[in-house]
Amino acid sequence: MSISTVSIIRVVALAMIASLAISYPLWCNQNGFIPVGFSLGIEPFLLLGASLFAIICLPQKNYLYLVFLLVLGICLAANFTRLQIWIFHLGGLLLLLGWSNKRQVDVIRISLAAAYCWGGFNKINPWFAEFQLDWLLEKPFFVAPFRYNIGVGYSMGTMELLLGILLIFNKLPKLTLLATLLMHCFILLLISPFGLDWNYVIVPWNLALMVMNIHLYQHREVQSQCSFTVSMYVAIFLFFIFPSWQYIGIGQQPLSFNMYAGDQLEGTLYFHESDLKNIDKDIKKYVYHADNQNDKTCYFKIQDWAMHSLHVPAYSEKWAMRVYARQFKANLAMPDSAGIEILTVSHWRLNSAVKE
Repeated sequence: MSISTVSIIRVVALAMIASLAISYPLWCNQNGFIPVGFSLGIEPFLLLGASLFAIICLPQKNYLYLVFLLVLGICLAANFTRLQIWIFHLGGLLLLLGWSNKRQVDVIRISLAAAYCWGGFNKINPWFAEFQLDWLLEKPFFVAPFRYNIGVGYSMGTMELLLGILLIFNKLPKLTLLATLLMHCFILLLISPFGLDWNYVIVPWNLALMVMNIHLYQHREVQSQCSFTVSMYVAIFLFFIFPSWQYIGIGQQPLSFNMYAGDQLEGTLYFHESDLKNIDKDIKKYVYHADNQNDKTCYFKIQDWAMHSLHVPAYSEKWAMRVYARQFKANLAMPDSAGIEILTVSHWRLNSAVKE
């Protein structure tokens, strides 16, 4: 049975609802040094879910997409770090499909091709091949022997990039469909309890992408006679051009399909041991001490805390890390003894780590 574009809209909205439910602490958290901004309570989160449910029920009502955009804008204004990659990708695609019924198959094709092209290109770096791959393939027994193979690391990024290129030009559709479905199944295995047991918020996103790939295969013969539409130009800008800005220093790495690439910056907050009583219990679970027993400094990695307490990765940009640090220090009795260490690396070179 063929999957219609209306069904794709419903699948995207349902995937977003599922990911919102998984990441509810990010949207409803009232304590600690998150949110980055101001608190609005749980009501906008519920309204956001309700607007998506309304779109599922009435996908052809254009005003519902405006309501969704308005509520999402309010939620992001309160805490911009809520703009995770799945919100950016699925939310952007949902709005484009909802506002224009012209060449919707091509809009879907552009969004998927961009995710694979950038996802693959970003992984073609020594950090992924020599370090991140070791972590990704550690658990599943049948792939663990490949975890130290640098060639496998570079091949994975290259194959994902190639899939994106094949989607753009609609070449080898049957092979592309089979390869993308296998890739997403492999990703789901890696983050499952049989693998990393980690980052479940992207499960609905991956399932939605699988359905969209089937939709593209079923509509592979569709040939439109009309020229490029506004929605196609917007899709090209959002999903192809905007992610490239990270390489010239003005983009946002978390919104550049930079998943698991191994070159994301890392933030570590530190504070004096006497302030342990002033921090949230959720943070205490991730606190560790310096190797020097005489050093009373405590540390915790923002990424570890975010994944377990907010159920999403931390927003890996310097400005966000510094805001985390500023809000964290505000709750301490000895703020002058607290701060943040930000570790950055060059995408292209090993041994380029810099701690600020």
